Amino acid sequence: MSPKVSVIVPIYGVEKYLHQCIDSILNQTLKELEIILVDDGSKDKCPQIVDEYAQKDSRIIPIHQENGGYGKAVNHGLDIASGEYIGIIESDDFAEPTFLEKLYIKAKKYDADISKCDFNSFFEKTKQIKPGHMNKKNQIPQTVFNLKECPLFLWFHPSIWSAIYKKEFIDKYKFRIIETKGASWQDNLFQVQTMTRARKIVFTDEFLINYRKFNYNESDDLKDFRVPFERSKEIHQWLEENHITDPDILTCLYKREIAYISIICHMKGGLKLVKNITPTIRQWVETIPQELILKNKYFTPYEQKFIKRLRADTGFWLFIYKLPTLKQIRKFLIHCKLKEQYQLFQILGIQIIKGTPSDQYPALLKIRI
Repeated sequence: MSPKVSVIVPIYGVEKYLHQCIDSILNQTLKELEIILVDDGSKDKCPQIVDEYAQKDSRIIPIHQENGGYGKAVNHGLDIASGEYIGIIESDDFAEPTFLEKLYIKAKKYDADISKCDFNSFFEKTKQIKPGHMNKKNQIPQTVFNLKECPLFLWFHPSIWSAIYKKEFIDKYKFRIIETKGASWQDNLFQVQTMTRARKIVFTDEFLINYRKFNYNESDDLKDFRVPFERSKEIHQWLEENHITDPDILTCLYKREIAYISIICHMKGGLKLVKNITPTIRQWVETIPQELILKNKYFTPYEQKFIKRLRADTGFWLFIYKLPTLKQIRKFLIHCKLKEQYQLFQILGIQIIKGTPSDQYPALLKIRI
């Protein structure tokens, strides 16, 4: 009998977190699993950890390959997966015990192509958990839907690891992850492809998987501003080739790209960064159709103003967005935060902290007590 869910775990350089990840899969309340651990040529102890687990549990399929990047590792797993549904879990993340069972039950109830849930952000430095916000304002239907009926679903974080996909659906369209070196947003196109092709999507309004984050700010995670731009071009090329022109779907995708542009704007680098990113950002914002910006209901006034400014004078407004806001200046000069987990007091750039803050507060001098 085929497993109910095949779980693919692409692995590279995560020996510190791999035990927690694999244990969270083995401890799932859904037991009919196939667990495909793909060691992507890891140089640390990950290969040995994979083999140790494979010897202990017959559900585990160990794979060792030469380093080829995240996409190649996931695709190797997709090529051999035999489960009714397929999930992809990042090797430094960890799932709640009912993650796969709840997604599978809802998928079966509606015969869904995709069954997805919300997720927690787990901050590695502080060990604090921040619940997600995908359904904060109840935009997402609690029964079955498709992307035309809920285009905002495309606006949220891609998080392909917070979902399971019907294998029959994956095989029908031959979906695979882009194969480039390293791990550089290769899952974005996969998310758009699967979401736009799915006949039936279901969403579970629970936080069932934990996304490990090593930085508080998204801009600190991004090392190369060209990566999201390149992924965006690949996505729009695929949409054009497949004649997907629904204005609401496109608008919600552009909304996410505007968020990416904002992340790039706040990367570290000062005026040198502004000079480097200006041509890319100008090219990017000019691809957004003017009629969507002005008329589509999913664009907020802030997003409309943001794009209008960047189109008018990209370099000037990127420089302005790099400057600290009045609120940031005020917090730098005087700021007080009293929480259960920490207490923080700052005056004239000197910061006194007890405990570990859940966010970063810039200061000239930080004193821990």
